[in-house]
Amino acid sequence: MISPLQTITIMADFGNGPYAWLKSSFDISEYVGINIADAVSGFGDELSVSDELEMDFMNWIFYFENNYHKPDYDWTEFNRLSAEMSKRLALELNGIYRIIYQKPIEDPDYEN
Repeated sequence: MISPLQTITIMADFGNGPYAWLKSSFDISEYVGINIADAVSGFGDELSVSDELEMDFMNWIFYFENNYHKPDYDWTEFNRLSAEMSKRLALELNGIYRIIYQKPIEDPDYEN
């Protein structure tokens, strides 16, 4: 089996709701790559991502941006949902990309 040449990292960030980043799979740096999807434009027409998953990512990133700072924020549930959506993305893209999920640095347990 041929390995994907590009990696998409799913990671919540701030701005226009950025959540997907692209880089070469050969790049072993901690840099997540260039932003390729956000709540405003989604993944665009270049990737065949379903409207349902696009909407789920949009709701996910808006919820993160509006609630991450609350003391009772459920990071375990957020990370579970994030990993689930990353798996759905991998299925929709049929293994063409390596998909990984990176906890945001706002997560008190992001290094684990």
